[in-house]
Amino acid sequence: MIAKKLTKIVLPVFIALGSQAVQSVGVEGNKVTAVDQSKGTNADVEITRQIRERLVADESLSVQAQNLTVVTLGKNVTVRGSVESSRERQTVKDHIRAVVSNARIDEKALTVIAPPSAR
Repeated sequence: MIAKKLTKIVLPVFIALGSQAVQSVGVEGNKVTAVDQSKGTNADVEITRQIRERLVADESLSVQAQNLTVVTLGKNVTVRGSVESSRERQTVKDHIRAVVSNARIDEKALTVIAPPSAR
């Protein structure tokens, strides 16, 4: 019974976050991890889910950009991972703003990497 209730609570958080539990620097300089999403409200989890859904659905984004780690706590959205260009970086920010127009986006841990050359 307890396991069933925990599954209903914990499983949606893991689905919303993806499988990565990585660290990034938060807006206030605190360490923010994907596990910290569980400290947020149901609204925070829903915002993260909507952002992740938009990223995954955008076929113009690279696989790396579609698999970014996203954590929402209040109006602070932390993203971590790699994108292939500054255009992708901006597209990710646009997706976040489409879900939460007044979000504070912490993108310090969002790096631009060159895609592997085609052979």
